[in-house]
Formats: sequence, structure tokens, C-alpha cells
Amino acid sequence: MTSGTENATAGATDKAFIVAIALGPVGRFIAGGRRSRDLWYGSRLLSELTRQAANSLHENGSTTLYVPLPETLYCDYWSKPHQGPVIPNKILALVKAKDAEQVRDDLDRARKAVLDFLAEEVRKLAEDEKWKIGVDRSALQAQADAIEGGDFVEFYAAWAPLSGDEPAAVERARDVLLAGRKAARVFPAPSWTKPGRPKCSLDPGRDSVMVEENPRAKPRESTRLMMDREQRGIRRDERLDAIGLLRRRAVFEEVVETNRADDGKLCLPKLPFPPLARVAADPWLEGAAANSRHLLEAIVDELKRLDEGRGDRNPLLLISSPCREPAKALDENGPFPYDPSLLFENGIQTMRRELDRRRKSLGNDDPSDGEYLEPCKKAASALREMERPVRQLHDLFGFPSPYYAMLEADGDDMGHLLGELTGERRTRAVEALGEFARHAWDEIDGCHGFAFYVGGDELTAYLPVDKALELVGALSGLFTAEMRASKVWKHDSCPTLSAGVVIAHQKEDMRAVRDRASAALKRAKRHRKHERDRSSTDPSVQGESGWVCIEERPAGGTARTLVGPIDRIRNEQAEWGQLIARAGNDRDLSLATAHGLLEWADRFRTNEAGSGDLGIALAQASVWQRLKRRDQDRGELRWLQRFLAARSWAEIRDYANAILLADRIADIAAQRQPLGRRTR
Repeated sequence: MTSGTENATAGATDKAFIVAIALGPVGRFIAGGRRSRDLWYGSRLLSELTRQAANSLHENGSTTLYVPLPETLYCDYWSKPHQGPVIPNKILALVKAKDAEQVRDDLDRARKAVLDFLAEEVRKLAEDEKWKIGVDRSALQAQADAIEGGDFVEFYAAWAPLSGDEPAAVERARDVLLAGRKAARVFPAPSWTKPGRPKCSLDPGRDSVMVEENPRAKPRESTRLMMDREQRGIRRDERLDAIGLLRRRAVFEEVVETNRADDGKLCLPKLPFPPLARVAADPWLEGAAANSRHLLEAIVDELKRLDEGRGDRNPLLLISSPCREPAKALDENGPFPYDPSLLFENGIQTMRRELDRRRKSLGNDDPSDGEYLEPCKKAASALREMERPVRQLHDLFGFPSPYYAMLEADGDDMGHLLGELTGERRTRAVEALGEFARHAWDEIDGCHGFAFYVGGDELTAYLPVDKALELVGALSGLFTAEMRASKVWKHDSCPTLSAGVVIAHQKEDMRAVRDRASAALKRAKRHRKHERDRSSTDPSVQGESGWVCIEERPAGGTARTLVGPIDRIRNEQAEWGQLIARAGNDRDLSLATAHGLLEWADRFRTNEAGSGDLGIALAQASVWQRLKRRDQDRGELRWLQRFLAARSWAEIRDYANAILLADRIADIAAQRQPLGRRTR
């Protein structure tokens, strides 16, 4: 045992080291998620792995955490249960140690804590009786052993001694070391594989741990197995490894204490996030609740009755699932606390066909099929009961829009700006980023959205289309306000936040949607940098907001994009929204104007001598004449003044895309209004 005097002496001789850690996998793990629940759990798993590593370092008593801040490692830092904790996957710390070897030992312990935690989670899954159906337990145990031995988790670390008055130089050296370690391109093969086993749908480099039945040789057994899996949130065509299975199980365990069935059977709790369909349908549901709540209540009551027999084969899960509603806490209910897929166009008909297919594949000659057929019968009966109120809602309000907005946002040049800071200024900047992340959740909730990830200056969220620009503006303003409050940067050089927004169909592959949102964010940043480099005095690029790129890709059409400073895009879209609203039910004003501009652009795209300027002038004159017939004053609309000053077809196309986007937003926003106030 070491005495206190010896400890003091040892502490006096300790050296200071700057330590940097990055955990993964990030890109392929997050991007591999097919469903909202995959992204919800994926970001939280990486957050938890980072927390395990940070806690291991923090608890040794000789470490000062810079990133993440110690208070963010605990759930009570967040104002609501569903918010966070989402911690960035990078750690920066000051470690006191006798020598570099002791630093290495501390990092080895942190890495072991991460591996042990994840391996234990997989072992719990292997021992869970409710998840034994259709899962190869020996494969799960083998993958747990492999994870404990170093499989799956990526743990990069670098350190450098801190001496003299050169903290900035040492931190730059640390960045070089860490970049060099990651650039080594070490790609170890998974530690556990078995010849002939199917690969994981979410990560093709890893083996599935699920039992397979040949649907041709054993159609009944295969159908039973598929139905059991679907009760656990696993689609018929999915094959999952241990980590993929953890993603799905996490949803069932999130609120286990208040949702466990009395008999201990598997029961799906309310999803701790709103599904994409619930977010897309939010404007329609709000409008329907304001006008015909009794019809929605009839549907909800039927779904509740279907959910009364929770157990291993819950009939509700064949057509819907309980979920947290946008802007609501988990224990609060709004107008429709269920997945609303049956409310979309042809939703009930599609579900009825799927139930018929299940019944036919099982047959009726085996008495043991009863436990599988009975849920199908109950679900089909519920669909018949709900068909009338659903049809009445469609007659009154049309169909819900199936589109939602995916948002990715990121601070501009924050890596470079933070790298220039040291000491107390760096701490204040990190605290400001933590405050932004904490309050960003509230802004997202306020716009009826949900965040997959909020960490530092980065976030990914999805929300209703009509709230997207409102949220982008709110986040941009919040980011700038928190950066100013930190008093790290001068008022005129405060960091800004840029965003990429994609309007997507709720049935689109989420991996592709996220890729497009990331590309939109990169495009916004690229345009911002180009404009700043081109003219540092241009007021359109020297504002206090970042840039945004919005992309919409209509079915069967080409992508439409809109790029510009956040404040300008928001103002122009607001002007178009007001103009469209004044047009009432006459949609020709917006759509005819936009498509007419695109036709002009196509007609003169060859840009023959003189035809470019002439075509642009003619296109501008056509719009001006249309607005004059609507009694619009030329000086009333700021966007019109800029449009009439346009000198390229690229600018003309931008205005056409802006009109079409505003029309889409106006259509969806109108669904929120009571019938007597609707203008579309």
C-alpha cells in the first residue's frame, strides 16, 4: 500500500500529457442503418462507448477532461428523458502520469472498458429468453467473445508530452499523430466468421447470427419464423449480426420497467422516437384533430383494443406500433400515438393484402398454426373497423403528405477554430458547444422533429417539411448566440452554422436519404467558402448566418436544389409563401410561373449569340406581367427585385426551384390549418 507522502511525491514528479481518442466505427455503422430505430440506437451506442472510455480516464483521478465535459457524461444534464445523452466520439484530455508507458496503460484500460461493456451487452442478448426464437445463441456468444478480443470497436489514441509554454504546438502535434494513426488504414477482418452463413444486411462484412429456414422446403416453418422476427422489429428480408440485433432489442428495453407484460412475455413499448411516417403525417394529423378529432379517436380506440393482448404475438404489430409523438414526452399522448402508415393513400389496402399473404402461407390444416393465424384475424378485423373513419378523413382532408425533411447541420470551420484555442478559451468554447447541443434538442422538439444525433456543433434530425426552414433558422441563431456568449471570438468573426436539408419520401431508403443530406451540407459549405473567397465585402456572404442547401427530388424528376445564406433563403421562402397564400386555390400563380421559367431556360440553354440575354429578359418580363395582373407592386417583393437583376440561366433556375419548394411547403403547411382557414 502506498503512503500519502509517497503519493504526494509521485504526484510532484508526474508529467502532463495531451491525450486524444477517437472511437468508431462511425461512417459505416451509422450510415448502415436502414430504419429510424437503427440510427436512433446507433448514435447512442457510439455515445455510450465514448462515455465508457471517458469515465475510465476520468475516474483515475489524474485526468482532466476537455472534450467531453465531465457533466455531459450523465443523463441529468439533459432536460428531457429522450434528449441525449449523445456525446461526440472524440475525447481530448490532460493526463498526469510518470511516463508515456503509464499513459499507454491508462488508455489500454479505457479500451478494455469499452470492449467489456459491448461484449456484456451481447451476452445479455444471448441469455434473453424473449430473443431466443430464430437466433443462433452459439453465434451470439462467439461474436461476444470476438468483441471482447477487439472485434468491431475502433479505438484510436495518440498522446504527446506537454512541456513549457507550447500547448498549441503540442496540440497540433497531437492532431498530426492522431491523423497518422487513422491514416494507417488497418482493416482487420471480423474475428468470428463461419463458412456458408448469410451476411448481415446492415454490415455485409459481418456474419448473421440468425437461424434460417428454407421457404421452399419448409414454407410453414419459414413463415412462422418470419412472423416471430417481425414481432421483434426485424423485417422478413433482414439478416442481422450481434450488433444489428442489439439495435432492435434496444427499442424493446428503452422503457422496460413501465411496459413489461405481467407474464414476462415480450412486449413492444412505445417507441422512444416518432417513426418517419408519424413525422411526415404530423401536419395532416394536426389539421384532422382540429376539425374531426372524433374520427381520429375512433381509429386510436381500435388500435388500443388491438394492443390489449400484448404478448409474444401482438396483432397490433402487424399493422402499426405505439410511438412517442413529435414534441411530446414519452408518457404524453397527443392526437395519434401510433405509427400512422395505415392513414396514407392505399395504406389499409396494402396491409390487408399482406395479412392475406401471411394466412395463405400458413394454411389451415395444422392446429398449431392457430397462435399465428389468430393475430392475423384480429388485425384484419381491426382494419375493417377502421376503414370507414379513415375514408371519411380522406374525403375531408385528402391524403397525408408522405414527405419529411432530413436535416444535417455542422459548425463552419469549427475544427480549425477550436484547434487555435488553448487553456481557458478552449474550455469556454467547448462549454458553449455543449450549451448549443443541450438547447438544440428543445428547438428540434419545438418544430415537431426528432434528433438522431446532437453532439457539439454537429446534429442530424428529421422533421415535418413545413418546419424545416424554421428549424434551420432557429439553430443558426442559437449557435451564433452561444458562440457570442462564450466571449471567445470577436463579434464580427463569430462561427456560424450551415445545414443541408433533403425532402424525402418516407419509404425511401434512409441510407440514401442520409447520403443526400450529407452531400447537401457539403454543398452549402462549399458555396459559402467560394463566395467568401470571391468577395469578402459582399453583404450576401458576410451576414451572421451560415448557408443552407435544400434538395427535393420528385418522383420521376430531376433533383431541385436551392443554395444560399440561411437568412436570405428563409426570407425569400416566406415571401413566396405569403404570395402563394394570397393566391388562394388558384395554383397557376406558383406552378405555372416556375415551370414557365424552366421552359425558358431549356429553350435558350444553347446560349447562342444574343439569345441568352434576350431569353432572360423575356423570362423576366413574363413573370413581371403575371404579377402585375395580380396587383403586385414591383417594390413590394425583395426577391422580385433580385430576380429582375438576374443575368444567368442558373439564377433563373434557382428562382424556379424556389417557387416549387415554396409551393410544396405551402401545401403541407395548409394541412395543419382548420378547414375554415385553409387557403389551398
